[in-house]
Amino acid sequence: VRADGALFRGDRLIDRDVHNELAEAAGGALAYTRVMQWPVSDVWRVDGEGAPRRVSTDQRSDRPVFLPDGRLVWISGAGGRAHWVLEGARLCPDGLPVPARPEHTRVEAGEIVFDAGDRALRLDPKTCEIRE
Repeated sequence: VRADGALFRGDRLIDRDVHNELAEAAGGALAYTRVMQWPVSDVWRVDGEGAPRRVSTDQRSDRPVFLPDGRLVWISGAGGRAHWVLEGARLCPDGLPVPARPEHTRVEAGEIVFDAGDRALRLDPKTCEIRE
């Protein structure tokens, strides 16, 4: 992602108005946050060399991360409270912590490791358990 928000793969322009939240899957898929007019943002995905497609439509989604199996998780602020989303469906109950610094979010041993602002946490996407 360039400073002007343009996302390129090699010399090919993928999209514009892209926020610095870029995730890449092992198979080459990309996911990113596209900001239409802050705070309106949605998560988009590009598989291989294909065209971008919007995967969230609530206009309050960001912070995408790929799970090892290629499924995409992100955060939605729709409804006024941030929550985890997996491939378009609510992943866990409301009230779980979400990443404060998206650039520190990663997947390790099948868990989503993220910076909650005051501490690092691990979320098991299968059980929704959070641990330090």
